[in-house]
Amino acid sequence: MSFLNCCGPISHNPHMKYVRGMLLRLLIVSLLFLPFSCRRDKDPQRPIVGGTLSPRTETEAGSGKQDGSFSYTNRESSQVLVNLGAGYSIMALVDGNLDSGQSDEQILIALPLDDSEANLELVIASAVPAKRQYDVVWRFPLQTRTLTGITLKVDDVTGDGRNELIVSGFNEKNSHIVKIYSVPQNGEITDISTVFDAEINGNIDIVPSTNRENSSIPASIVVQETDAQNSLDLTEAVWTWDSGTYAFKSGPSRRVKFDAVLEERMRNVYTGGVGEYEKYLSGPWYRDDGSSTSLDYVFFDIKRDEILFHSGSVQEAYTWELSQRTTAKRLHIRLRNEIIPSIVADFSISGESWDEIRIISNTDWAGDYHRLTSKLQKALEVEKAPLYPILTGVWQGQDGAEIVFDLPRVQWSEGGSVRSGIASLFDLNGELVLQIQFIRENGVLEEAVNWLMEYEEESDPPHKSISLTRAQLEVRGARASDLNSRRFEQILPP
Repeated sequence: MSFLNCCGPISHNPHMKYVRGMLLRLLIVSLLFLPFSCRRDKDPQRPIVGGTLSPRTETEAGSGKQDGSFSYTNRESSQVLVNLGAGYSIMALVDGNLDSGQSDEQILIALPLDDSEANLELVIASAVPAKRQYDVVWRFPLQTRTLTGITLKVDDVTGDGRNELIVSGFNEKNSHIVKIYSVPQNGEITDISTVFDAEINGNIDIVPSTNRENSSIPASIVVQETDAQNSLDLTEAVWTWDSGTYAFKSGPSRRVKFDAVLEERMRNVYTGGVGEYEKYLSGPWYRDDGSSTSLDYVFFDIKRDEILFHSGSVQEAYTWELSQRTTAKRLHIRLRNEIIPSIVADFSISGESWDEIRIISNTDWAGDYHRLTSKLQKALEVEKAPLYPILTGVWQGQDGAEIVFDLPRVQWSEGGSVRSGIASLFDLNGELVLQIQFIRENGVLEEAVNWLMEYEEESDPPHKSISLTRAQLEVRGARASDLNSRRFEQILPP
């Protein structure tokens, strides 16, 4: 709740205005340096007192998959803390601490509206004690007015324990742009400097250290640029962190040739446009982890602009928002989770051959996938189909609770409260297990609950019921953790 609204409606009585003004000033002074939960006000242009921003959720803005136009999405996740004026449109923002101070910074990408030739601006706002409010402390033009697939991230890539600001996207020339900004040790936010800046026709990948136990090891940056003479060849260089110059430095470059491209159909994929590459991806691909009982797969649905991931009892559905060609082999895609829209993921797809792709991502779905044959696909459909039609529609319990299944979505109503989440139904060593991950409104996991489920169906009269017993998942299966079962009956349509 905004400080300006916490005292109720503003009176038109002059004496009351004076009293409320004094109370408001005292409250601001006393809370200036205390953490507070930042929520969106109806007026996003009003200055807000500095403090720790919570939650520090990333807000990304990009383009539609077809038209490439800007869209500032997920506005409810964070509040704009500075007034840039009516002449600016906020394209993306993220909250995070860049200088290890008591207060977080807010980073925005703003588009000037008054000048059609002006470039996008990167703006950093921070709490200014002298002004007792957030204010702009640093701004810089991004040298492009068009930036599709905008990504703002705050992460430690130099290994010094402090966050860097990462800005990436694609400009009007379809070049991949990545800029990294950092505040030196013992520096202030106004000392922020550029430590990496590249604009290339190709790929730029930030690769974290493989030693996750040692967070002090800096990340490396792999830059692959398309050869001007032969679009199937690349020039690759690895950039590493140089603490002496406080910047990333490029290592020696090497040429990567694609002499293995022998099939005409793959040559068409490599030399074609976005549409050609999407047709190549269309359909199911599987990732074999070596286990005969587990098969992970991804389905690219180009007609519905949707990508589905499946692994055991886990299924994730994403809206396919953006496709961007980078090199002959690579396609950059932007996905938004259909269940939790605040979750946005960037994937890079590398076409290794007609039957193999590599998904490059910082998610659990990264890895090598093979094209799924029709025979194997039919076997999977037969195995999975009997489970999901069991749970559909509305189910009511004898105690007044109600469950609405629209898998993978689920809504649980009980005692006047409504909880939403993601449901999975799977067979675990002969036991039917229902797992629900309840999700808060801000996208954070509230809790995951498992039940042993017994299903009954009668035809005369038509009747379906389930019995749920709280369960604990173990290595060898699932066991009941509660002796009391809950029974639900489905409300059948007339």
